[in-house]
Amino acid sequence: MNTIEIIANGLVIITFLVHTFAGDSDLRKAKPHKNTANYAHQQQIWIMARGAFHLVSIDFLLASIAFTLVNFTNFFADKTSILKILSLYFGGYGIAFLISIIISDKIPNAYLKLPQWILLLGISILIYLGI
Repeated sequence: MNTIEIIANGLVIITFLVHTFAGDSDLRKAKPHKNTANYAHQQQIWIMARGAFHLVSIDFLLASIAFTLVNFTNFFADKTSILKILSLYFGGYGIAFLISIIISDKIPNAYLKLPQWILLLGISILIYLGI
């Protein structure tokens, strides 16, 4: 256990909480209105998007638990391997989010308005540096 890993662990827990609660609040704003053309189909798409969104919430929850177990218990015999996996995991999420910005319709300052990729890559780097 070291300071860098504890900071990364805290960021992962905060990421889980913000993603789950604030993210869902934002997502609810995108819910189609009943008077929308093709409402049933739009509602189905929205529910699938919300479900997929919260699959990521579960990923972040499980990563938070694993990271906390690594940092504060002796649950895992090989902590370094778990940390390497978590570093790759968050790096993969960061890269995937960055790619989604790159391939999506452009909005001004998208890389700064959607900074999740920076957070996720930052967590990945912190974990790697803390190993």
